[in-house]
Amino acid sequence: MYSSPNHAQAILDVFSIAISDLVSMGLTEQEAISGLLGQASVRVDHPAMELALELHRLYHKDFSKAKI
Repeated sequence: MYSSPNHAQAILDVFSIAISDLVSMGLTEQEAISGLLGQASVRVDHPAMELALELHRLYHKDFSKAKI
């Protein structure tokens, strides 16, 4: 599936809004992210999860250092 920059930005925006809303309801940011990812993980196909895991392995350390 091709995703244009606009689609990617829309997904990032929705994810960010969902995290903000869940935090405003009393969850921590980590709980909100974990909940959203948990829901996504049961809905996505296996190759997409493998890609997500590989991206995590490659980039998680760098992103965790660059907390904004």
